[in-house]
Parts: sequence; structure tokens; C-alpha cells
Amino acid sequence: MDGAGTTLAERVSNPAPPRHGDGYDIGVKFGLLDRKLTGSVSWFETARANDFRQTDSDRTDAGPRNLDADPNNNVTWFEYGGKRLSRGVDLELIWQPIKAYSAVFTYGWLPTAEITENPSIALVTLPDGRRVLDPNAANLPGSRSPNAPENKFSLWNRYVFPSGSRLGGLGLGLGLSYTSDVALGNMQSDRRRADSYFLARTSLDYSFKVYGKNLRTSLTASNLFDEGFYRGSSRGEPFALTFRGTYSF
Repeated sequence: MDGAGTTLAERVSNPAPPRHGDGYDIGVKFGLLDRKLTGSVSWFETARANDFRQTDSDRTDAGPRNLDADPNNNVTWFEYGGKRLSRGVDLELIWQPIKAYSAVFTYGWLPTAEITENPSIALVTLPDGRRVLDPNAANLPGSRSPNAPENKFSLWNRYVFPSGSRLGGLGLGLGLSYTSDVALGNMQSDRRRADSYFLARTSLDYSFKVYGKNLRTSLTASNLFDEGFYRGSSRGEPFALTFRGTYSF
């Protein structure tokens, strides 16, 4: 419940129910080519409940504090419900043909990211007399959840120069990731979308001894080509250089 007339005791004794979900994940792990190629693939499904709320009009309208002449002590009661369904595939492949080189590929496919129930949407009457859920309401059942890309993948390559060579111990990394376009709005009439985008990054890392302890250093260039992109409705990070040092005592 909410409102200026709500007491602390009422808020404590009538909390909003938690969002909760249930689902399953079925997968397999495998190794091929003398385990130079390993990976896993899984199919998942998750249903999340209590995502939406609506005003409990009967209880609110009948409340004594809402019927007096003082608007400063009004209260509002809510009902919670609604569900979202997510269903897709996760894939990971690791290719290591030699000790010095490895490549990691991940792929996520989310064909279903659907709002399946939403009790907060009111019924409206069409010209032909039919009563249907308001098609202009936000989060209409059957619509895709906003900010839920259908396809994502990433590829990361790393090579470490063998010890004893001139650049022994130096690690080089190069990666690429992709995210497909998404809807930004949660209403059928809102056609705004964030475009798909590719991001590239590269890194150098090297470890050496300082007073007998290991110091690991790395330099990473993110968004290598300064791609303009959006994660949801927020602008993504521009090109950046990050240096990191980790000293093991």
C-alpha cells in the first residue's frame, strides 16, 4: 500500500510480494579433437512472476480515510501479478590447438522474451462491443520485453609468447562482440529501437617478479573503433584505455 495516510505499521505488515521465478536448464558438455575443442550448449526457460502491479480499486475506494474530506490521509492499495517468459540457447566453444593460443566463442539466442500476463492492464470496449485488453497500454501480453536482444555473440583470441623467446610471457588479446537491435519502449505505439552494434577490444598483459613476488600488468583498449551504441536507453561507453596492475604478496 502507499499514500500520505499510510502508517509505518501498515507498510511493514503489507509489503509488496517479491519477484520470483522458476525455470529449467538442460545442457551438455563435450570435447572433440583430443579436447582441443571443448564446449557446452544449453537450452533454458525461465518464468518470472510479480512484475506488474495495479490499484485495488474496491479496497481503495472503500477505505474510510479516502472517504473523508481530508486528502492528506488518503491511502492506495495495490495488487501484484504478471509474468514474463524467457526461452533460449547458450553456447560456449573453446579452441586451443596449441598451448600458446586459445579462442573462446560464446553465443546467446533469445527467441522468446515475452510478457505473458499483466493484470494491471484495463479492459476497453471496441466499436463492435468486444471487451479486450487496452492495446495501447504498456507491457501488453504477447509483446516482447524491451531491452532484450535476440542475438548476442563474442569472440576472444589470446596468444602468449612462449618462455625463452624474445617476448616470452607477453600476452596479446583481441576480441569482437555483437548485440542485435532491441525495442526501447514497452508500448505497442512506441516504435523506438536501439540499433545492433559490434564492439572490438584488444589487450596486452605481462607478468614479472618484483622483490620475489608476482606483478601482473595489463593494458586494455575497449571499444577500439569508438563505435556509437546504446545499451538499452543509455549511451554506451566510448573508446577507453585501462591499465591494471595486480601484485601478489
